[in-house]
Amino acid sequence: NRPFQATLTAIGSLRYIGYSLIISDPAYQIKSIEASLGMPIKINYPGHKTVYQSKNWPSTKEKHDYTRATYNKYINNRASLTIQIAKNQSVFNKKISITRNRVVASAIFVILLALLLSILFLRKALEPLKTLQNAASSITKGIYIPVRGIKFKEIAIPIRSFNEMLRQIQEQTDHLEELVANRTSELIIARDQALTSNKAKSAFLANMSHELRTPLNAIIGYSEMLEDDAIEMGQADCARDLGRIHHSGRHLLSLINDILDLSKIEAGKMTFHLEEFNLKPFIENILESTKPIAIDNKNTILCDYPDDIDLIFSDINRLKQILYNLLSNACKFTQEGTIRLHVQQTQLNFQPWICFEVKDTGIGM
Repeated sequence: NRPFQATLTAIGSLRYIGYSLIISDPAYQIKSIEASLGMPIKINYPGHKTVYQSKNWPSTKEKHDYTRATYNKYINNRASLTIQIAKNQSVFNKKISITRNRVVASAIFVILLALLLSILFLRKALEPLKTLQNAASSITKGIYIPVRGIKFKEIAIPIRSFNEMLRQIQEQTDHLEELVANRTSELIIARDQALTSNKAKSAFLANMSHELRTPLNAIIGYSEMLEDDAIEMGQADCARDLGRIHHSGRHLLSLINDILDLSKIEAGKMTFHLEEFNLKPFIENILESTKPIAIDNKNTILCDYPDDIDLIFSDINRLKQILYNLLSNACKFTQEGTIRLHVQQTQLNFQPWICFEVKDTGIGM
């Protein structure tokens, strides 16, 4: 008929969960409860009368370092017993800190171990790829080295494909070298034939030019004499026809001279006749020759050159031919525009030179 010795009741807080034994038997030792809990205990009756208090119960100064849990026992809706349990928070935090440090250290160790294993695995796995890269780089140097001794099945398939591609490249390269050699020999033969034909053409043009210029000079001379006689005799119609013959002969002679010059250039036998001549009358003659072409397309030819330049040293015929070609081309491809001939003195290799520039507002060459 004895009442039960104790009732186990859970007491909670924010940081821990403790337990208190609700005493119902005076014979039960409170100290044994304190020893089993490992925490100081304090028991009060209503009116804050202390029934029991552990020796190590926290003082007023130490209460900030402890967390307390309180349990109130009610009988007939009236408080009959208050039990308090105190836990040293610094000790608890220290245990938590030690546990946390162990967890962090274990996590760091696991991460470092995983990283080390990953590096070793990647190094082992990348060795075949590095070998493949070296083999691919050697292709640019004309060295074809197949990749052998790969143990990874995942890498073996692309390695086989690479070796097959390497074999095909080697075959195509050998075939290409043979093809290039054959094509080169054909080109050499074609070049020699072209040079021979070109020499024959140049010789033919040179001979024909001389053969044509001799009678053409006679025609030009006789037509000029007959034109003068017709003018003296008052035969205007004959003089006009003879003038056309003379003009056409001059034009044909100019074309033949150009053909002869081209043959000389191709044969490397172009010669220059260097001499001193006046710049101003030379420029005026060029502008007068190109004026009819400029008028046809309603163009304006402008020229500016320094007055302090009097004599220049060059081949007057070649220089005249160059400037005439440039100016006539500019007039031909310019409509209602402006063609400008600019002459200036410049320095080249510490020597004085004359620079001729032709500018136009047309579509260009």
